[in-house]
Amino acid sequence: MAITDVGIEAAKDMATFARGRKFQTILADPPWQFQNRTGKVAPEHRRLNRYPTMTLDDICGLPVEGLTREPAHLYLWVPNALLPDGLRVMEAWGFQYKSNLVWRKIRKDGGSDGRG
Repeated sequence: MAITDVGIEAAKDMATFARGRKFQTILADPPWQFQNRTGKVAPEHRRLNRYPTMTLDDICGLPVEGLTREPAHLYLWVPNALLPDGLRVMEAWGFQYKSNLVWRKIRKDGGSDGRG
């Protein structure tokens, strides 16, 4: 797994936020990176440039497992096109897949995210 500087900084930010605390509920909406970055749904599409994204290795490398207290559960937002990646992230963070639910994302302007 190759962690980039972005992943290292994100891990530091998480540690700063946690301040040694442990959590039983993790709500995560990682900045997923799509393979097709020119597609209209990709956050880093040159026309939209919504926000910077992280590689799958960076997301998997986040120290989430170290921030949890048993028993813990995870709510992980994953775009439909990246479900296999989401399962990999769950495993890397020390969670097992149990069930899914629909998470309807709303943009800051109140519109639908449209990415599933």
